[in-house]
Amino acid sequence: MTEFATLSRRKKLRFYGWGYADDALSPDEDARVRQTAKRLHATLEQVPAPRESDVSLRPPRIGIRWHR
Repeated sequence: MTEFATLSRRKKLRFYGWGYADDALSPDEDARVRQTAKRLHATLEQVPAPRESDVSLRPPRIGIRWHR
């Protein structure tokens, strides 16, 4: 997708999930995630966030006609 310049003062949202693009987990949230993983005997793996260029969508199956 192409980045468009706007006059909006709103923070940019992540395109792949909830939250803002520049936010990270707080130390408390990070600790809770690690505690939960430990209780579930799961391992945590750092995975890079996806980029918009990594995602491709097929064209829509129906067209939209605008009537005036």
